[in-house]
Amino acid sequence: MSRTIQRGLSIAIAGILGSAAAHAQESRISASVLEEIVVTAQKREEKLIDVPIAITVVGEAQLAQQQIYNIADLARTAPSLEMIQLFGGPGGGGQIRGISTVSFAPTAEAAVGIVVDGVPQGRANSNNIFDTQRVEVLRGPQGTLFGLTTSAGVINMTTQAPKIDVFETLLHADYSNSGTAGSKFGRTTLRGVVNIPINDAQALRLAVSGDRTQDVQFNRFKNEQSDLKDYSARVRYLFSPTDDFQMNLIADFGKTDSNYGTPDFNYISANPALTAELAACGITPSYDNRERCGARAEEDHVKNYGASAQFDIGFGAGNTLTSITGYRRNEVGPTSQDFKGVSTNVPQIFQVGSTSVGRQVTQELRLLSPTGQRIEYVVGVFYSDYDSTTDNGGSTGGGFFVGTFTPGGYVSFIGPPEWTTSHITNKSYAAFGQGTFNATDKLALIAGMRYTRQEIE
Repeated sequence: MSRTIQRGLSIAIAGILGSAAAHAQESRISASVLEEIVVTAQKREEKLIDVPIAITVVGEAQLAQQQIYNIADLARTAPSLEMIQLFGGPGGGGQIRGISTVSFAPTAEAAVGIVVDGVPQGRANSNNIFDTQRVEVLRGPQGTLFGLTTSAGVINMTTQAPKIDVFETLLHADYSNSGTAGSKFGRTTLRGVVNIPINDAQALRLAVSGDRTQDVQFNRFKNEQSDLKDYSARVRYLFSPTDDFQMNLIADFGKTDSNYGTPDFNYISANPALTAELAACGITPSYDNRERCGARAEEDHVKNYGASAQFDIGFGAGNTLTSITGYRRNEVGPTSQDFKGVSTNVPQIFQVGSTSVGRQVTQELRLLSPTGQRIEYVVGVFYSDYDSTTDNGGSTGGGFFVGTFTPGGYVSFIGPPEWTTSHITNKSYAAFGQGTFNATDKLALIAGMRYTRQEIE
């Protein structure tokens, strides 16, 4: 076992001359519209036009129109954001401005942080996006306010809060049949929301989502289409008896099941020997090929759930003390993959029965000054405790299988399975602060600092 202690210091100093100029990339939108967009990119609610950060904001209407249903779909909304499939890399494959983390190291930090309702998701992030008010893609390092896992940027999501003054129900459905009207695969999506006001200080909001995607890939050997089922639910409770006190409680649960392992692939080209193997199954490698001929087990199962409690307490001359406690758990497996995807046994590469469990607890406490003052500030402390155990098949009798290799190529022998287990703990402690001096209506000076201590085993 190895133990690593890391200390980090992040310092950000900037001068902003003309806040409108800082958002030249948003010039295509009128100033009157910009003033109506509120973001929390600096740990407080502010108008987008007043925030000196490169931000792409995706609102509720755009999320619905573009059918943004998961994290990967966000790549269609921001040119600088790309979501890629990685083998074992942290951060869900996110990269902003071409910067990402590509590493097999289980303790590597992501380059793009994901934050939902003020809670950093770390390695236990939920994949689904539903009943969401807005998504902010913050481009560039955000280490001062968001920590170590944001060297490329942050995906900051805010879900819909309960409404105290209205009872409402919402229902949304999408359906496409594979092969109909040019659809290349089948997809069914159902989403529902119920908002229940309890009294003039309390409200409850329940949101559910179901998404099924079929026929993206076809396994000729099993005569089976791919089938991905994704279900999620979230409940939010709001208690706001006075202007100086607000409590938000949130709990969510998600479950994904598929009859294939991820990441998966199709053959677009192959050497002559492999081309012959594929031809025996009726498959021709090409960019249009969506078929495989896998004989081994293929499955993937994921459970992701968590809860958070946020308390906002106002005191003094408009100051606010905020406490956010978060818990997340991610259970993956059993996962089985047929990497080669052809029925012949030689050579063969496949994995059976891989599982992993990750648990994360976070606590943030911060103090905010009122906005519109000559001096504005946010100071706080942050704690994170992450624990995970990964078993690549040993406890299930599975493991990683591969054909042996000789100078002449693969031979007709599959050795005993290889498997590994790992246990990781990652604790992080941080103190941070950022101040803004509004010298004039058009000139503001910003300085920030963050100190982090990280302990990894």
